[in-house]
Amino acid sequence: MNIENFKNPPKEYREVPFWSWNDRLERDELVWQIEEMDKQGWGGFFMHSRKGLVTPYLSEEWLNRIQECVEEAKRRGMGAWLYDEDKWPSGFCGGKIPKLGSEYRQKALLMREDEIELSQDEVQLLKAYAAKKQGQKSYADITCIDADSAERWKKDGYTILYFYKWTQPIGPNRFNNTAWVDLLNPKVTDAFLESTHEVYKRCIGSEFGKAVPGIFTDESTVLYWAYSPKIALPWSEHFETYFMEYNGYDITEKLPYLFIDLDGFEKIRYDYWKVVTGCFVENYVKRIYEWCERNNLKYTGHFMAEDYFEFTMQYLGSLMPAYEYMHIPGVDHLNRNINDVMTVKQVTSVAHQLGKERVLCEMFGCSGQNFSFEHRKWIADWNLIHGINFINPHLSLYSMRGERKRDYPPNLFYQQPWWEHNKKMADYCSRLSYVLSMGKRVTDILVIHSIESAWCCYNPTDVVLAEEGQFDTPDTWIEYKPSPEFKVNELSYGFDELINILLKLHYDYDLGDEAIIAKHGRADGRIFRVGQGEYGIVVVPPSITLRKSTALMLQDFVNLGGILAFIGEMPRLIDGAPDCSGILEAIAGKAFVLPLEATAIKEFLERCTESRVSVEGEGNEAVWYHLRKVDNKTVAFFANTDKDREITVSIDIRAKGHVEQWDPFKGCVLDIPFEHDGRMTRIAYTFPPAGSLLVVIDEGREAKPFKAPHKSVIDCYELDSLWEIKPLNKNSITLDYCTCSLNDSNAGGLMPVHRAHDAVMKSKKDFVLSYVFDSADWDGDGGMLVVESPECFNITLNGVPVNRRFGGGYWVDKSFKTAAISDLVKAGTNVVELKAKWHENIEIESIYILGDFEVENQSNRSFKLVKPKTEAVSGDLVYKGYPFFTGKMRFCQKWSLAEKGEGQYFLEVEQQGSIVVEAAVNGHMSEAAIVRPYVWDITPYITEGENLIEITLTTSLHNLLGPHHSTKGEITVCAPASFRDEKNWTDEYHFVELGVRRARIYKVVEGTESDK
Repeated sequence: MNIENFKNPPKEYREVPFWSWNDRLERDELVWQIEEMDKQGWGGFFMHSRKGLVTPYLSEEWLNRIQECVEEAKRRGMGAWLYDEDKWPSGFCGGKIPKLGSEYRQKALLMREDEIELSQDEVQLLKAYAAKKQGQKSYADITCIDADSAERWKKDGYTILYFYKWTQPIGPNRFNNTAWVDLLNPKVTDAFLESTHEVYKRCIGSEFGKAVPGIFTDESTVLYWAYSPKIALPWSEHFETYFMEYNGYDITEKLPYLFIDLDGFEKIRYDYWKVVTGCFVENYVKRIYEWCERNNLKYTGHFMAEDYFEFTMQYLGSLMPAYEYMHIPGVDHLNRNINDVMTVKQVTSVAHQLGKERVLCEMFGCSGQNFSFEHRKWIADWNLIHGINFINPHLSLYSMRGERKRDYPPNLFYQQPWWEHNKKMADYCSRLSYVLSMGKRVTDILVIHSIESAWCCYNPTDVVLAEEGQFDTPDTWIEYKPSPEFKVNELSYGFDELINILLKLHYDYDLGDEAIIAKHGRADGRIFRVGQGEYGIVVVPPSITLRKSTALMLQDFVNLGGILAFIGEMPRLIDGAPDCSGILEAIAGKAFVLPLEATAIKEFLERCTESRVSVEGEGNEAVWYHLRKVDNKTVAFFANTDKDREITVSIDIRAKGHVEQWDPFKGCVLDIPFEHDGRMTRIAYTFPPAGSLLVVIDEGREAKPFKAPHKSVIDCYELDSLWEIKPLNKNSITLDYCTCSLNDSNAGGLMPVHRAHDAVMKSKKDFVLSYVFDSADWDGDGGMLVVESPECFNITLNGVPVNRRFGGGYWVDKSFKTAAISDLVKAGTNVVELKAKWHENIEIESIYILGDFEVENQSNRSFKLVKPKTEAVSGDLVYKGYPFFTGKMRFCQKWSLAEKGEGQYFLEVEQQGSIVVEAAVNGHMSEAAIVRPYVWDITPYITEGENLIEITLTTSLHNLLGPHHSTKGEITVCAPASFRDEKNWTDEYHFVELGVRRARIYKVVEGTESDK
């Protein structure tokens, strides 16, 4: 680790976005977009097929584009990363694999109380049982008896249960009108490798490990639960054989145990899920890893359902064992939140234990277009704290044409008004990724993962009852939270509570998966080792079972003086069966047994260990840390996880030596005030909302503590709330309602464009769309009409054809074409008509009017275009003429200073709704600020007398593109369905505020006691 690499991180540590290939791919456009990514600080790109792709996937044309991008990446020293699927999930090669035959398609085990009348290709009866589900529960195999005998069982109080092997039929659009595949079947994996990886090898294999560093796999799953029958479990073509090899008995003779709580059900379920997980790892993940290993590619990406136990089991069984067989294991962080500690801790723990230097996180998806640099920092910091050091931003759109613009926003690319400032955030993240990839992470606590306890109690019938109606649309899962009513979710929430308590108490830890521990764990005196991980304390969360291998290691550990704590519910089973050996009782006798309460856990930890890091002060629970040893240096990274509150704390770090602050934004090293008592280094620090601090303590240099000079604010001047505004881009209005005529018949009056699109697609008729805007006194000055793909329509404005006015100009995205219309705008109602013949690829979208106007906002429901006003304004510009505005807005006012005197002058701004804030005094522009605090030293530019103060705010695309019409307001869990959510639809518009909330100039001097 050195300061030069920190200032200018090698490109391998820079962010690598998903580059959405979603239209007809053109070489020149691809090369230009690569140049943009390079200029704005990204180190490469994942070439990712997405919704809207026109170039056929894996065609000769596709492979030519891949080659051209690899060549351009090589020329620039960037990484051209592959992505292994047509959209996602990975494993079906865009539909080629399921078409190979039914044995390749997804399987499930179904339980029904009635016989299913479906084709033999779709369902096959495995067994039928008569089962007593209440009272003295029992069951009997009645597969071979006749109907009359079955009726007698029913009369005796038994329920007839039919168990089927279901094979997904060809059909779902989600899988390119084919089906999902059976990833427990090694034949599927081999076919996938042959149809995808080998194709790329023949095309660009000479660049594997060079310009093509690796390949991304995305959301692979055993049972694609959202597209399978409910009351189902994962199954496979040869599952009975796999199970017999693992466990030595026939699972088909025990099927009722998987759905009914018969005596001893825990053991059967435990064995079942162990096989599901083992087969997924061995037959799918490991086979791909070994292919990549042989071919010099890094296998990266993430799997499906990484958060709640319920989800993990519905889709996979268990996640952590799979990470062993990834070169760069990864996870997905969806939505604008920092809620899922377990998700990221699972993957970073395995990486730490097995010596994997890099850990990837696909970040920022579904956060909405109003996703600021500060939001990005907040989420990235949180992930970096937990051990992520390879940031994969989601998503950079090749095209925003049609539905593509709604592809799980935000779009993080050139179409955004703030794009020119992206390198600031890219540099910040890259510098931290570099530093936090060096050396080794320091954690002293191991928390045993309790997913295997969840195996024992998972019952798919419980889950279905809790979720009835939850998954009517595929997007709803991103907001769903499992019910705590059922035992599997009780365990999940208990586990989550424990690991969050530890973080808030500032005790870092790794998670220990029992399959990983079985292969790589051992007790070594008072240290419990898992691979390279060394732990002085082991914690068992609320649990039902432990593996025998884990229990024996823990017994050795406590017998050698190791510290073990059971928290909450004590495990009572070994490998899912009663503990006949008494090993659990013996271990518990030498362990701490604690309730799941923060106070008790804190007292236990303070009694048993000295913390490496402590954080004290009001709000300290929100400040989390990441600690590393790099040679003779201690690296400590801290983040304020509260994005709304400033927090002042005192930080103690158990390390000695010279202390420096490394600034990831500026790439420089700063002195930081600190104290040292011989053992602990103490730093007082104030974190702004979502703020962070990177400290390096060099044991090889003598510590020279010092205190910061006292500074005081002696003068403070509040600026006027009235500002003259100057839009630096044309104003805009989005026309997202229209009337639709189908072959001269009206389709239902004024409607949102998505309903018009649906009506046209359903009717398959030729159509005319009419969009209306009202002009009060705007004379059309600077007027432009913006239409996506105007060549698809005959377009008129007020009856005048305008198609020939569309030339090479575009706005926002290169598919948003512009036509000058200033001479066609009239006072009153203006009508834009789009007329077209129906075809299956037609896309009906909003259109836009640009110009030098203001938009009179009438209660967020209707709008008129008016001439710009000249008077100064204050407050939210959404209500002052700019509700749909996207771009840069400048706020100006004059301010007078009587006498300058000695001291420093600072300008501080509080704003609302923008992504970037810039300030200028007397024409001298200061560096753009992308996160709070928005403060600039303006001392060199301020003069006595009159001064011109200018503040420039840069917006996102949110107010232009929405979603505008939700009763929920701003959507921070944003999917394509969010733009057409009929359940929460309102005709009223929702906008993000835009304006300067407050601005002040204050003077600071040293050595004077005064209050701010």
